[in-house]
Amino acid sequence: RARRDQSILTALLMAACYMNFIACRPVADQALGQPTYAGYIPLSSKDGSSLYYAYWEATSSSQAPEERPIVLWLQGGPGCASTFGAFYELGPAILSDGTKRPKPNPWSLDKFNGLLVIDQPVGTGYSIAASPADIPTDMRGMAQDLYAGIGGFFD
Repeated sequence: RARRDQSILTALLMAACYMNFIACRPVADQALGQPTYAGYIPLSSKDGSSLYYAYWEATSSSQAPEERPIVLWLQGGPGCASTFGAFYELGPAILSDGTKRPKPNPWSLDKFNGLLVIDQPVGTGYSIAASPADIPTDMRGMAQDLYAGIGGFFD
């Protein structure tokens, strides 16, 4: 049941990604009225491989948007999708108590900071590995992909 609930919220983010496969595009979060961005960051060193990300802007900050800090959330593992943490622990909406609808999360990390989650390494969660050879097998490879992904997010 929890997996199905996660799929419903994830589908909202994924729909935006499929509309414009690689570019960052805004997604209207109807349930919470917050601006959300989701998409794929291509890794130029791995033709066809991309890191999936979701970003929520800060909602209660008095700072200008360009001055607000950004929290980068990477789920432990490696190999555990960071979107899991966003949907069940720290995102602006969580899935809980067997409901099929997201509920506002009073402890969300997007109150005063932007919240960026990246499914990494390539091949984890919604991130795409063009081939099994593109999936990093050591910390150096994971770090290189993540560094490129963060750079791609801010470009």
